[in-house]
Amino acid sequence: MTERDTWNEIGQNDPYCGTGGPTKAVPHLGKFAAPDTALLSEVEGEPGILDVGCGYGRNSIPLFNKSHNIVACDVSRTMSRTVLDAGVPFVMCDIHHLPFREMAVDCLVCSHVIQHMQRDDVERVLWELRRVAKKALIVMPNPLGVACFFGARPLVHALVMFNKRPGRGFFENIPTVRGYIVNYYLPWVFARLAKRWFDRVKVTRGTGQGRLPAFLANSLLYICS
Repeated sequence: MTERDTWNEIGQNDPYCGTGGPTKAVPHLGKFAAPDTALLSEVEGEPGILDVGCGYGRNSIPLFNKSHNIVACDVSRTMSRTVLDAGVPFVMCDIHHLPFREMAVDCLVCSHVIQHMQRDDVERVLWELRRVAKKALIVMPNPLGVACFFGARPLVHALVMFNKRPGRGFFENIPTVRGYIVNYYLPWVFARLAKRWFDRVKVTRGTGQGRLPAFLANSLLYICS
């Protein structure tokens, strides 16, 4: 089954569109997870935005409704039905080969997408984001965050699925019951990967303020330029 087939099936049969935990949503009922507030603040004043891996529109619909000049794209039209229904300009494409010129967009957002890429493909994906955008805002789940029970949840997930992924590293390409895979990246590990392709990488919390330190936030925003 291809990546597109997997997400088409999830979009068709899973009312939560693959979401869970603090980002759980029921898009067909109009119940969306709160957008990534730090990301939305960071794009203010940007003349053009590309949302790569927009999914059901957690970020692209709020940005469109605020009159931002945004284009959304995703590998699955089925996953993105609510984006299409909202009238957001949409392109169906593969993140590995984005159909845009070099430096075509001022600002690119990519939220909760890269952890579902095959581990061997991640550097290629980061290169592609760097190619098309002057600035990339990448949101990733934090395996050390509260929602992951400070690292316990990824460990349990890896143990439960250990026999279903022979020949892979312990935390690499972990399958899920919904059909997609998950890779857990510690903040400093993903920042180091991003720095191979971007000159500057700043890491901050993905959703507003909180009492806990940023490195324990549920999601992290990597500001790459």
